[in-house]
Amino acid sequence: MNEKVRALLNDQINKELYSAYLYLDIANYYDELDLDGYANYYMIQAQEERDHALLFMKYMQINGLKVTLKAIDKPDKVFDGVLAPLEIAAEHERYVTDLINNIYHEAQLDKDYRAMKFLDWFVDEQMEEEDNADTAASRREALKDEELEEIDFNVDDDEDEEGDFDVKSIFEEEGDDEDGFNITESDDDDDFDDEDDTFGFGKLFEDDDDDDSFDDMD
Repeated sequence: MNEKVRALLNDQINKELYSAYLYLDIANYYDELDLDGYANYYMIQAQEERDHALLFMKYMQINGLKVTLKAIDKPDKVFDGVLAPLEIAAEHERYVTDLINNIYHEAQLDKDYRAMKFLDWFVDEQMEEEDNADTAASRREALKDEELEEIDFNVDDDEDEEGDFDVKSIFEEEGDDEDGFNITESDDDDDFDDEDDTFGFGKLFEDDDDDDSFDDMD
């Protein structure tokens, strides 16, 4: 693999963890204001970003690439009102999209088709993330802070179950699903024993009733 592509993939681990840190900061801000719905939503977003970082790390490990974990910057955003985090989150997602696009561009120049296939999922994911963040910000720009406090949303259990990020699902093979994330297959390697998990990534995200759950946060 081209060293520049490797370095960008490695850096993205840090960027995704920073994103998680930023969303934890936003969740904490809303929690301090007793806006539990918003706090819960950004706790879930933080979990997603952490999972993204693990995906990048696992991809590098599987391909025998050196992973170097770097210090995570402290979130430095200033929230000057309850609307501010929504706008900051929307801006941040556009920044992350640029990062993903840059890695994809370098992989394309190097004809690294495996990396491009890996990144395809993130390209689609960022389109959704940007849309969600922009919608959340634009719908509330017209509201005053006190009005937003009055309509603090709580993540509906049904919507949360449908909309939650399930990292294992992107590796599941469902017939001839064209959207399946399946770069390579190996029946002999012990790391690829799970027929529904080509890379064994799902082992990182096994269900645990005590971990990564935000159901009790209202």
